[in-house]
Amino acid sequence: MKFKTSDIEEEFRGLRKTVKFQFRSRLGLIARALDYYCQFFFKKEITITHVLRTQEQQDSFYRDDPVYKVKSWKSVHQFGRGVDIRSMDFEEHEIKQIVDWVNMSFPYGDGKHATCICHNVGQGEHIHLQIIY
Repeated sequence: MKFKTSDIEEEFRGLRKTVKFQFRSRLGLIARALDYYCQFFFKKEITITHVLRTQEQQDSFYRDDPVYKVKSWKSVHQFGRGVDIRSMDFEEHEIKQIVDWVNMSFPYGDGKHATCICHNVGQGEHIHLQIIY
């Protein structure tokens, strides 16, 4: 497992609190399992690119979103329940396999959300992991 920066690695390992919440160990287990999965099937490590987020960062990311301007929302990253992974290290079919495997192996649990998606919210396409608790 690789990290975009040493600060992100410290957040992931619970050594740094950027927000009042700390990164959740259950999400860390899912990310580690995914890293092992990717090493086994694709001979690639995952790269963690984002862990914790402040309200200021949230506002900055979505400042141009017309819906956010009317009614803002919180991110799972603000509560230690989200992690982003670099997607450009993987082929499209590998990303699909990753998303399918994570969602099958670690269901989100509320019937409305997925644990793993690949999306772009304006900061570039990435694989996003999230947990409900």
